[in-house]
Amino acid sequence: MDSALFLQLLFTFLVAGGGAYFGSYIREKGKSLATKEDIGKITAIVEKVRTEVNHLDWTKREWTNLRRIKLEELLNHVHETERFLTSAERCALDGTILDATDPRPELETIETLYFPELRPEMKVLLAVVSDRVNRSSQMAVRVRQAINSIDMNAQKAAFEQYSRERDLAAYILAVDALRKAAARVLTQILPPQ
Repeated sequence: MDSALFLQLLFTFLVAGGGAYFGSYIREKGKSLATKEDIGKITAIVEKVRTEVNHLDWTKREWTNLRRIKLEELLNHVHETERFLTSAERCALDGTILDATDPRPELETIETLYFPELRPEMKVLLAVVSDRVNRSSQMAVRVRQAINSIDMNAQKAAFEQYSRERDLAAYILAVDALRKAAARVLTQILPPQ
């Protein structure tokens, strides 16, 4: 019986030791698996945050680039207004009204959509341009009347009146103010070098 008891005790110790070992092994494997799952979840969260940050960064860069392009387009339309006004005045000297695309709507659209901070300068410029367009149209009417009545003095008087009334300095000042404001905007939207 001693040997049976000994075998029974030995078997009990082996089973208990094996159970303890395998229990510990399974516990460690469970912890390892849980850690792997946690790491996987954390990695997924980090990747999602990284993707969102990269998207926000990309969006900001694209908006900055679009505004830079639109600012250049806005200034090109300002140059168009000078050509438009010059053409309107030349037509008016012949007693005709200019039949060309007016750049003012494009200026207003770009300012409204992309540069509301330029609104005060744009309002002044558009008012000055509108005044010159109206005055050149009035001169065209007076010149046409003078041409129809074959009165060269009336034609000359119409041009002289227009020359006295048009305010070139106001246009130059308005363009200059808009350019300076645009330069300020450009330095604000472009990243520092």
